[in-house]
Amino acid sequence: MAGQATESSVSAILKEVYPGAIEDELNNEIAAWAVLDKEKVSIDGQGQHIVRPFRTNRNQGFGARNDTDLLPLAGSQTLANAKINMASNYMVGQITGRVMRTSYGTDAAFENALEEEIRFSLTDVATEIGRQIYNGAGQLTTLNGLVSGSTSVIVNNVQYLAVGMYVEFWTTGNANETTNDSSLPTGYVGTQITAITASTNTITVATAQTLTTGDAVARAGSNTGFSTTKELNGFDTTIDDGTDFSGRAYFGVNRATTPILYGNRFDANKTLTESLMQQAVDQARQVGGGITDIIFTDYASRRTYSALLTSLKRYPVEGIRAPQFAGGIEVSQDLRTQLGEGLSFSGAPVVPSRQAPPKKMWFLETNSWKIFQQSEIEWIMNDGSILHPMLVNGYDAYRFSLYYDAQIYCEAPNRQSKVVNTF
Repeated sequence: MAGQATESSVSAILKEVYPGAIEDELNNEIAAWAVLDKEKVSIDGQGQHIVRPFRTNRNQGFGARNDTDLLPLAGSQTLANAKINMASNYMVGQITGRVMRTSYGTDAAFENALEEEIRFSLTDVATEIGRQIYNGAGQLTTLNGLVSGSTSVIVNNVQYLAVGMYVEFWTTGNANETTNDSSLPTGYVGTQITAITASTNTITVATAQTLTTGDAVARAGSNTGFSTTKELNGFDTTIDDGTDFSGRAYFGVNRATTPILYGNRFDANKTLTESLMQQAVDQARQVGGGITDIIFTDYASRRTYSALLTSLKRYPVEGIRAPQFAGGIEVSQDLRTQLGEGLSFSGAPVVPSRQAPPKKMWFLETNSWKIFQQSEIEWIMNDGSILHPMLVNGYDAYRFSLYYDAQIYCEAPNRQSKVVNTF
């Protein structure tokens, strides 16, 4: 038939469109991704990681002497190598053969059918990357209470959970307590969320569980412990002093014996104050020499801060013009809409994001951060097509998959601060 679409012709169109569309979405919707510098890297010859040196101790070859005294013993900077593993994130979708056949008559019909399947799958890609940038431990939430042989699980927050998601439960001692769904194919793990009651922070899972208070809830297969994850290394784990993620190494280096790699953590104890926020800015400057140039938070914490600004005060910098960050700060919807209000603190814009978890603020010196990208957001290809037939597995269907190999790295965590429990 003249003009009939083919699998390769339509997927060739779509394979060019969607990765770029996701990058636009990341720039437009995830302010944190937009402002961080990106660097394309290769790990050839380095195994599964790249190596970057960072300072673990300063030169201590100083001392006051009289005219004929011996000079101080020579000192030097102490460096350690960060072994930065790439986090490989995948999105996998599927379209049935029947859907393809019933819309196979023209280019437009076929493309629209495939596009419909792909488009809705892609809407969550940017959101998932954004969540990992802020989070960094693979934790979607934690358990609020014991569970004994029940499919009903109470958690502390359902923001990152959704019906249909497969999850696992990890204890603080890195034990996996999950009872896996018996219907899962061989090699797959986890239990599926079948219902969510947001008003009580309750999720219902497919298989009865026996769990411990405080367990981490993670996407199935994404974690290898309570806070050891295959996901991106985000703000929350990077900017920590061992309180929230005790014993967690920083790209292979033990922070307990290298405290210069700790970030600055402050607990508001549900009462955020301008004084505490200033302490976070000052500590980053005093300890690490950092200059806070942007503050990320959630919308509720932004409202808490806004409420501190009484009618007798002006907003600190009304109509603040965004500094030129690496990603082009002016292209982010989060930044564009919020900076227009001129809400800032100590000269740094205060930017809420819908991907940020509740009750936290991150005070960043952005030039200390980098996103290493081994790949752009790309399709897994099948001889020029984005579609992979599944007949070999007994299914009349096709799968499509995107991948993104990247990692977030901060060369100076002590130049950063976070405030937790803001309300």
